[in-house]
Amino acid sequence: MIKPYLTALSKLIGVPVDKLKLVREVTDVQWKKSYPEVKEDDEYFKPDMGYGARLRPYQVRDGNDTIVTSFGLYEFPSCCAFVVSTQAFVDPRYRGKKVNKLTNKLRQNIASALGYTAIICTDVDDNVAERATLAAEGWKDIYQVRNKRTGNLVNISVKELKNG
Repeated sequence: MIKPYLTALSKLIGVPVDKLKLVREVTDVQWKKSYPEVKEDDEYFKPDMGYGARLRPYQVRDGNDTIVTSFGLYEFPSCCAFVVSTQAFVDPRYRGKKVNKLTNKLRQNIASALGYTAIICTDVDDNVAERATLAAEGWKDIYQVRNKRTGNLVNISVKELKNG
């Protein structure tokens, strides 16, 4: 799932595939962060790691260690059927190249590989690019609310995952 994603991303953004890597943020007991590379055969994808242990912020970095795209996956509190996809970001230099659409599929593939049943996200209603990606990928809007703190109209969307 990772190699095909990086290969497709390479074609979209014009960065050689050998210069791209998927990393995840790890914080140790002293709050120091590191970013180990995630590989297909990684221990990370084994299902017995315990509640929420596998879920972290992810980043795709290029050969200059610049973040191309990033996102978070977190287990829904008190229900291991759901994973929450959050903080999706694409560097402005790579926007408009379908990076988010491709990365949305990766998020779903990772969540499915980790054994989740469905994926949930929130998005601001006027984020046209994200709304288009979610609609094209078959996400269902299940709730909409006006955020009292920001005034933004926010959607909650969900998608059932294919078996890993």
